[in-house]
Amino acid sequence: ENVVKLQYAPALQEPEKKDSQSQEDWISCLTSSRGFNGSNESSCVVAACYDGNLQVYSLPSEGKLDRLQTVKSHRGVAKCVSQCPLGRHVVASGGSDGEVKIWEVDENKQLQIRARCRG
Repeated sequence: ENVVKLQYAPALQEPEKKDSQSQEDWISCLTSSRGFNGSNESSCVVAACYDGNLQVYSLPSEGKLDRLQTVKSHRGVAKCVSQCPLGRHVVASGGSDGEVKIWEVDENKQLQIRARCRG
């Protein structure tokens, strides 16, 4: 009889934090929030980051993203963020803390928490 031992190994390791990095943290996922006033254009970009934050950026006006807001969204890594089909200005985020949060992007491109659930 042969015995095979299996060991779980993640396909992609999370990046290690290093003091020498000039960027605040790694981005795990990006999404955009659709425009206001019936516009179908993206109004901002929302990034989920390994430090548990969501960062909101304005779209490039001269080829540069401008950070508008940083929100502490999850106790662990913010693994994903996606525009929600519930509405044009709604994004959902999920984290390694087991929570899913629903955020509204207001007209000033600021995130406001609307709902949360723990999986």
